[in-house]
Amino acid sequence: MIFKFTTDQFDLDLYGKNLNIVKENHWFTDQFFSQYSFPFQFNIEDDLNTKLGFITDFSSSNSRKTFDGYLQLFGEEHEAKLIIGRCQGKMVQGKIKFGFEDFPNFEKKLSELPLHKEDFVGTIQDFAANIVNQTWPAVDYNFPAVITDAIDTNSEQWQYFEGLINNYQAGVFIENEYDEVNDEQVNRNLMQPMPYLLHVLKQGFSDAGFNLKGDILEDPELKEALLVVLSDYYSNISADGQEFEMLADEYDEVYLMGPAAPGWSDGVQAGIYNAEIQLLEPGIYNISGSAILRVDGTIAGSQIKINDEVIWQDLQIYNEYREFYSNIDRNFEISVAQGSASLKFFSEQMAYAIIDESQDPKAMIFDVTITKVAGYDANGELIPALITPEKIDLTKCVPDITFGELVKVIKNWRNYDLNISGNDAIMNKIQNEMEAGEIISLEEFEVKEPIREFYEDKSFLLQFQEQNSDDYSFDKIFVDNAGARTSSFVKDEETSEITINGIPLPQKQQGPFFTAHLYTENASLVALALFGGLANATNATKDPKNLLIPAIYRSDYEIWIDFRIHSEGTEWTFICDAEKAAEIKKKSRIYAYGKYHIIRRVSKKNQTLDLWEITVEQDGRH
Repeated sequence: MIFKFTTDQFDLDLYGKNLNIVKENHWFTDQFFSQYSFPFQFNIEDDLNTKLGFITDFSSSNSRKTFDGYLQLFGEEHEAKLIIGRCQGKMVQGKIKFGFEDFPNFEKKLSELPLHKEDFVGTIQDFAANIVNQTWPAVDYNFPAVITDAIDTNSEQWQYFEGLINNYQAGVFIENEYDEVNDEQVNRNLMQPMPYLLHVLKQGFSDAGFNLKGDILEDPELKEALLVVLSDYYSNISADGQEFEMLADEYDEVYLMGPAAPGWSDGVQAGIYNAEIQLLEPGIYNISGSAILRVDGTIAGSQIKINDEVIWQDLQIYNEYREFYSNIDRNFEISVAQGSASLKFFSEQMAYAIIDESQDPKAMIFDVTITKVAGYDANGELIPALITPEKIDLTKCVPDITFGELVKVIKNWRNYDLNISGNDAIMNKIQNEMEAGEIISLEEFEVKEPIREFYEDKSFLLQFQEQNSDDYSFDKIFVDNAGARTSSFVKDEETSEITINGIPLPQKQQGPFFTAHLYTENASLVALALFGGLANATNATKDPKNLLIPAIYRSDYEIWIDFRIHSEGTEWTFICDAEKAAEIKKKSRIYAYGKYHIIRRVSKKNQTLDLWEITVEQDGRH
């Protein structure tokens, strides 16, 4: 059986090096991925030392210490890193990291994902009328009625607003209009698409090269769940919106940029970028969108100015290749006295992106929209713009969180597992998986006195993130050996808190609508509303009771938490051949000591060509 680390430059045979491979079952943690090895030592021969950049020589202080490659183990191949930590003479200590420490795009903001964008002809009200009676997966977004308190109805722009996003009455969405008699804008309705949660999840995994599969695609509540956030873009946009994009190959000057610190880089091709947009009318403007800085052991910076005043800037430095994303959302003013202004864009950074080890010169640097929010009348008074969006852009309609944060919210909300198999990202409910793993018998390897651990002093607190509201509160559930309760409990150091950074929006009466109330302006909160198309000729949302803590405890947590409290932990170490070692996986169900177990942690230490020392930590009950 092959057991080695391999790169394009060298192979490192790992047999006999006492390498200890550890895998943890993340059902028991808030983490998604955790596979690693403890440090191991090996003697470096001259040929390997050469391929590693003479790493044992004193003159090698600037040479690489991390090497990307593949770990071949138990008939499987994993992307991996060999990290050299120390050496003494020819004796080198290293460790191997493999599997995902984090998912490739978990740090991307939701607004940076390839979400649905679409231009349309006509008004958004007419366009939405063809969407509103459909649901996911036929459509990626929808237009439910949602109550909002965030609009200032004392302002001229919103004095006629009726308190509803996507106000739909008598079979039509209410139009905004210009009153020529009174010379004023009449904004009664705020039209905004709201993305289906599963569209965002699917696009997030697709962005990293994976297909979302599993129980989650048939979850009856999540199939109708919409992400609800008040979008500045849709509440400010007017017909005067202007889009601007700058790509990596659109530089004014290109040169070889040196490293930001000695040894960080051999130098990269960098560009200097300048662009200018003339804004010819006074008024209040909004600029919103994204910017990216790319470094590879180098430094990068970008800046936006209105005339000579900086309104946004960013500077980044890092010792290897990395992309830094920024969300831009700024208002600025061109006064009547100024009359017009120049909006200037500047960047200095790498002249390409690196995707799968290839250079992409068409990568985005700036992608923004400039919108006139208000103008001035003949007397120099501000006149609010008419709200008339002309396109669907779901990147403007998502919470200000990363993709990884969203996945964690959903994992905790419905107790989902995330498993990677080839190009598939599989999200199944843990309670469904508890009885699904392959059964491996370890009876022949039992020892007389294993370590046994008991958990009856453990407790769990299932809760939504605390909300700052005088009008709404959400039940918590505390579970211990005595059972589950929503009051009269005290948590202690043994309490594991499962906190969901999200809420199902409560419903409230607003005129003829009993629908979701977006009572919070917390842009980083995952607020869900359920909507499956028109019901009784209205676009009101559904009762979210099945997303509340008591319901999800009964459907998704009760069996799992009961197991966590009333199971018995067993830990022991034994020696087996490579074939048996390969059978034992972190999701295996183990039969030993007269009962079935779920693995918490397994370590496999190679001793000889065919013998492995296995330590299993597992929980089980009769």
